[in-house]
Amino acid sequence: MLPEVYTDTVACVYNVDGKCKGMLTPEHLSILRKAFGRAKCSGLHDHVQPPPISFASELVGLIARKDISASKHMNKKPDSYARILPSHITAAFQNWALITKEKMASPLDYDPKFPHYWSEHPKDKVFGTNTNAFSSQFSGFSICHPIYHENTMLLATRHAIYSAAVSTEWTATFMLLSSWNKDMTTNPYASHCHKYPHMCKFLGTIPSDQLQYAKVPFWNNIQIPLPKHSWEFQVIAIWNTKGRVCLNAHNKDWLKELAKEIPEATWEVQNIHNHTYQTALGSGQHSGLNKFNKLPNDHPQASEGPDKTSALLIALTNLIIIVIPTKYPKTAPAKT
Repeated sequence: MLPEVYTDTVACVYNVDGKCKGMLTPEHLSILRKAFGRAKCSGLHDHVQPPPISFASELVGLIARKDISASKHMNKKPDSYARILPSHITAAFQNWALITKEKMASPLDYDPKFPHYWSEHPKDKVFGTNTNAFSSQFSGFSICHPIYHENTMLLATRHAIYSAAVSTEWTATFMLLSSWNKDMTTNPYASHCHKYPHMCKFLGTIPSDQLQYAKVPFWNNIQIPLPKHSWEFQVIAIWNTKGRVCLNAHNKDWLKELAKEIPEATWEVQNIHNHTYQTALGSGQHSGLNKFNKLPNDHPQASEGPDKTSALLIALTNLIIIVIPTKYPKTAPAKT
């Protein structure tokens, strides 16, 4: 039996030899084009080396960096970079947990609803990103969804705890972390959180059979459904007293409202108290804390500017972007 065929519209990035370097959904191509224009208008491009040539050339560089990062982490979770939070989850955190920052994202998968995001590579600044989330202390209200590697998740958790401990501002980082072990006592990042119950609150769990990822907006040559996953998701808040007080002042039922908008999770819905606590981290017990205290605050670089992207000329000297209807074999989506 011949497979069914459906037609989709994709944005293909070709080099001058006619080789496709990658594909994007037209929607995400538009997001990146606008982000590139805003970054250019705000002056961020003046601080990037080597200087950006055009949107098209930087786009193919972005795709190449994605392939390199995925290859580097093949021994971890090879499809981590394609596991994207669905929009209703990010929208719920923005609405009820005051999220304005997305840590450990990429121009290829970040959520444009958030004003600021952090990516791995310095050259990503051409798309308005801040780089290296670990180079600054977390502050304000952030969401963090790192790649699915135990050491990376542990480092991100520790960084959020240190940030909450030393920050004089309201600080709350909502960690969305995969878990392979139902026994959380054997999970490295969970064990770390249990040491500081006054700063770390396990809010809920999304079971593996309820966890649905967003459609991947980028791929190399053909859209391949993500393989079935076996892990569940932990939602953990890491905060200081000011962060908790600010959330409760914004809406005392913020956690219940969050649970309503993310019904696939099993939530520990209870009142979050405003009790003050003493910071339990001491430099004698934490050798990395002195170094951490020297990091700057994560106040984002200026990346806002008038949206002049409609007047931005895109030089296609070496690369061509073509939006074309493409036919694919129709395959059933992977069960999640």
